[in-house]
This record gives sequence, structure tokens and C-alpha cells, in this order.
Amino acid sequence: MNELSKNPSKKEMLRNPDTFHKILLLTTTSPTFKEMIINVFDELRDLFGCDRCSLYAVDRKANEIYTLITQKYDQGEESEILEELAKCEREISRLAKAIQFGKDDGNDDSIKLLVNGLAAVTGKKHSLVSQLDQIREGRESFRLPLDKSSVAAFVAISGVEVMIADLDDLKEMMKIDAQLAQLRVKDRVRNYRTVNMIAVPLMMRGEIIGTMEAMNKPGGFMQKDLDAMRELSMMLTPTIYFSLPDVKGNGAGKRAKQ
Repeated sequence: MNELSKNPSKKEMLRNPDTFHKILLLTTTSPTFKEMIINVFDELRDLFGCDRCSLYAVDRKANEIYTLITQKYDQGEESEILEELAKCEREISRLAKAIQFGKDDGNDDSIKLLVNGLAAVTGKKHSLVSQLDQIREGRESFRLPLDKSSVAAFVAISGVEVMIADLDDLKEMMKIDAQLAQLRVKDRVRNYRTVNMIAVPLMMRGEIIGTMEAMNKPGGFMQKDLDAMRELSMMLTPTIYFSLPDVKGNGAGKRAKQ
């Protein structure tokens, strides 16, 4: 199943007034653009009941699109890891001092216990740092070519809204675009498998400046989800346009490995 539209109605009904009001508030009260995008897309993920949402901006000079936000981001999980890291640092400091300045009573077992404890806490610290790096890596920007090898870029090129039930269904993809169906490189970034999705272009002053996506909703997306995303995109596009001058050609991001 797929839905395409190049001419969405300009008179959309706000079907989720509480969420829309909260998102509108976030666009005006967030201290930085980055925090605003993270907070807004947390709300979008909850609204759609999906695994993740992504936002791409167009860099026409480089003929690429680049992410402003992607992947599921759990700020609570990051905070918990930072708290655990702080505890580890305090324990490492305590054990190191105990080993260095403790009384030498000739008890090798006591020293051995301290050394083993220090090794265990240090190992836990390294594990936590690795987890933190993975979370933060998921928020880094990366780039994709502005062609039909990805749904996000296809939407940015064509201005077509899409609702896809199964990205591995060649017949469904062919109905959207034959070249997209043949060229799409599946989940080449972040080792993530997309099953279903919706995507809409971000339009400003007659120009497509980016793409908004939501991916992997249990049971699949419905028309009301696509309608809501369109309404939200119209709300967010001016903020994105005026906050990021580089959406018209000077964006920065990490190029994806081909």
C-alpha cells in the first residue's frame, strides 16, 4: 500500500491539538535549535507510535541531503549512563587512593581485593563510555546523495509524499518510482532496517528544503499519520528555514559510506 500526493490541501484539520500545541510551544521556548529539534521529534515519535523519526535538509551546492536529526534518541538513558559514570569515577578515585596510601600491614589479600575491585570498576566505566558513544553517534549528522537511492532524497527531489507499507515489496516501490525501486540502497547507514515509513517534503517559498520521515510503526502507518505529518511539517518548516541558513546550500554533515 502506498499513498502519493503532490498537492496536499492547504486547509488541514489539526487532529491532535494537545500535541500540536506542545510542539508549537517547543519551537518558541527551546533555548537552542538543536534542543528544539530533539524535543519536537521525541513528541513526533510518541504521536506516531513509531520507532524513530528523521529530518533531512537539502544541500544543493553539494547535491546532497544531510540529517538534522535521526534515529531513536533516549535522553533519559544518556542521563542514567552519565550518573553511573560519575559513580564509577568516584569509586575509582577511592580505590586508587586506598591502594596508594593504605597501610601496608603485609596482608596481600587486602591489596588484591582492592586491585580486583579497581579493575572491575574500570571495566564497567569503559563499557558505559562505549554505550554513551553509541547513543551520541546516533545523533551525528551524515549525508546522502540527492538522487533516487534513498526515500528521503527521492521526496526532496520530487516533492511527493509517500506512505510505504513494506520497503522490501518491489511492486509497491515500483508504483512510487521505478528508479527508486531499483536504486534504493537498503539501510546503508547505521545498520538499521526500515520496514514501513511515511515521508513528506518540507516546502518554503516554493522550494523544497528538506524531508521529514517517520519509520517502523507496529501495524503500519495510516492516512491520518501522513496527514498529521504534513500539518506538522508546515508548522516546523519556517523555523528550520530561518534557523539554518545552510539549508539552501552550505550544510555540514558526515558523508555516508557508499
